[in-house]
Amino acid sequence: MAENDVFGSTRVDDGSQEAVREDLNALRSDIAKLSEAVALLVREQTSAQAEKVREAVGTARETLTGAAESFRRAGVGIAEDTQARLETLSSELEESVKRTPVTSVLTALIAGVIFGIITRR
Repeated sequence: MAENDVFGSTRVDDGSQEAVREDLNALRSDIAKLSEAVALLVREQTSAQAEKVREAVGTARETLTGAAESFRRAGVGIAEDTQARLETLSSELEESVKRTPVTSVLTALIAGVIFGIITRR
């Protein structure tokens, strides 16, 4: 029970002090439990977000790998097509030289002279 002393202060008896201590200890325990629960929730949320990021990175990696493979296949196709065209052009040029050798030599000579004039300047 509380009593007033000479100066007007209230003194608390031992039973009330013990009850306050018990309440404070219970409050500390509740705060500790709440802190643990919040920490667990944060860990779970962080883990869930990390998994989402890993999935997004995996999806992006797969997409980029697919795109790179498509570009590679397209590049190979273009290279093969260009090689075939060059072989055809080479064959046609060779046939033209065989059919008209004098014209071919004169054409090469004129092209060489023009090239020489252009690069000399």
